[in-house]
Amino acid sequence: MKGKGKRKGLLKHVYKKNMKPDSNYEDTNYNKVMNIFESFVNMHDMSKNDFLEKVFVSAFKLIPEAQKGSFYELSGDKYIPIFTNGYDFETLQKLVFNRSDAFIDYECSDVSNIDAYQIHIKKRDDTKFTKEVIEVFKALGTYSDFTSLYAPVQVDGINVGIISLDCFNKTDFSKNSKKILKFYAQIISNFYSRVREYSCAIASELGLSKQQIKDISTAALLHDIGKIGVPTEILNKPGKLTEDEYNIIKLHPIHTKTILEKISDFTSIANFAYSHHENYDGTGYPQGLSGDEIPFESQIIQVADAYDAMTSERAYRKALSTYEALSIIEKEMGKQFNLEIAKVAIRLFSI
Repeated sequence: MKGKGKRKGLLKHVYKKNMKPDSNYEDTNYNKVMNIFESFVNMHDMSKNDFLEKVFVSAFKLIPEAQKGSFYELSGDKYIPIFTNGYDFETLQKLVFNRSDAFIDYECSDVSNIDAYQIHIKKRDDTKFTKEVIEVFKALGTYSDFTSLYAPVQVDGINVGIISLDCFNKTDFSKNSKKILKFYAQIISNFYSRVREYSCAIASELGLSKQQIKDISTAALLHDIGKIGVPTEILNKPGKLTEDEYNIIKLHPIHTKTILEKISDFTSIANFAYSHHENYDGTGYPQGLSGDEIPFESQIIQVADAYDAMTSERAYRKALSTYEALSIIEKEMGKQFNLEIAKVAIRLFSI
């Protein structure tokens, strides 16, 4: 128990040290942020297109500078537009980008971070585009003199999409608008990731109720949203983290809980997300809970999240094979992971 108290004290100290008034998450307009999350209450019942469209359309309500915009999705080796606000969609569909192009003039390569970027296009470089594309830009009004706020949607080191909001009245997007779009990009990236799918599959196999699975689905979608409060350079550091850097990373469940608990009827979901880094043997964080002290739903998300992390490419290592990842889960049964949940995961993911 002494170890737990020491760990809590350390995290509390690091939390106070790093959550400055101008941090990425604390000075965001919470009324706007809460509107984002409130719209996800029925997320589990939405199709992918319904979810993405709802997220995309609501961006215009929360980012006042946005006048027009588009959402592109990676399909095969090309980025194609799937939603727009303000542009003629038939015209926009003529703008299809190769993955290798990664949106000329935009910071959107597969090494991009989940962040919001702003660029002012004074005039397109005619040498970089075909005459047909230039004509489409002119028809859309995106050939010259506009500002774009955009964010890559990234999963496993690959940009699977990009959301872009445009302004034509010579106004820059505010710092707050950039943070709001970053929230969106993180949530959409989480939606594309496999953690939610894995969590629901395990929960279903364990015979949990529909309501429990729905809550797990929502908590798994939002479980890492607190990483918004962690500096990007730490999240994407290619080398080994220092002790201080790792302690900052360990604050993200606290950030997540602070955000989610402000939403009505999200008390349980906030708690499930908050506890997804607690280990079965009590060695996890942020509270050092063990066994049945940890919500069962959190234990499911933990296994799903760990498997997804191990089998995904990271800045500091290559992805592990399914066999290697499941071997680690088996080794950690009863330690890091709940024995029953781990066995179900191994059976499901071995197929």
